[in-house]
Amino acid sequence: MDDAAVAALLAVPAGLLGADREKFLDLVVGAYPGGDGPELDGFVAQVREREPSFGPAAEAFEENLRAGGLDRHWPDIARAFVDEGGSGARLDQLREELAAETEPEVDPAGDSGGWAAFCTENRGFWLGWDGTEWEAWRAAFAEGAAGAGVGVELEPHLFWMDGLDPAGRVAYLRDTLGFMVGEAASTGSTGGWAAFCVENRGFWLGWDGTEWAAWRAAFAEGAAGAGVGVELEPHLSWMDGLDPAGRVAYLRDTLGFTVGEAVFTEATPSDDARARPSEAEISAALEAAELAVRALPPEQQVIPPEIVSEMFEEFPQAALMDPAELASVMAEAARQIAATPAG
Repeated sequence: MDDAAVAALLAVPAGLLGADREKFLDLVVGAYPGGDGPELDGFVAQVREREPSFGPAAEAFEENLRAGGLDRHWPDIARAFVDEGGSGARLDQLREELAAETEPEVDPAGDSGGWAAFCTENRGFWLGWDGTEWEAWRAAFAEGAAGAGVGVELEPHLFWMDGLDPAGRVAYLRDTLGFMVGEAASTGSTGGWAAFCVENRGFWLGWDGTEWAAWRAAFAEGAAGAGVGVELEPHLSWMDGLDPAGRVAYLRDTLGFTVGEAVFTEATPSDDARARPSEAEISAALEAAELAVRALPPEQQVIPPEIVSEMFEEFPQAALMDPAELASVMAEAARQIAATPAG
């Protein structure tokens, strides 16, 4: 197997053990007869449909692959699983062999040197890390390993972590290598969408409900600078179709931002004054949106059409959006939500 396939095999969720892991890998092989099959999103959706009990594992697997940048190699990875593995049992055996190769070697004579001793002696190295300045911390850690004579053993782990986002590095250091990681890095100051939301919780405090385009542009610019523009865009597209009251509710109740008092008392129109689409417009938009969802490729049909009805009840202004755009926004938003770890 090439490096990407090996890394993907090792990315199978650690919570899957024994027969469960073998069955999960059988699902992968079964989804790609002849080596061809759905994209990664489609595979996860297929697992959720056919084997609901494995749905969380499939989602975690997808998250692990995306964190390591392996999702873009998924077609080749799946083909390698089928061609070079062929069955869940064989793939599980290969995974066991690969995992054993990366486990620390403990000197039976009790010598204080070696990789295991280095890990023990440096268990607290990452306690002061807050999830940022990876290159500097990486270099210092590698220097210490080289001084202890275990640079060769450390390098594969550093190479793997180079491809992860900060949260993935925290998890790998803590759960795979057994190091203690600082609270700041573990609780979300490691960057990403969740951290952006926390750090910008008060962004909308000065907003009075007007000049949406200007506030939208400033917020999008900040997200792009934080590297989370892709995650924010579906939310902005959704709010473009809402009136000021709908935007307030979405920012506050869905995204968790603090919204200024003025937006409630001055800029938010009353129910009577607020321009609302007619019942006929809502009915027509509902039907069009449901058809648009059904027309999406199977791997993008992540929201049951009936959820669209519930959405129109809460946000009737969505009737003014283009149905195809609405379906696309909903599918992308759902994919982002599904890819976000619980908790």
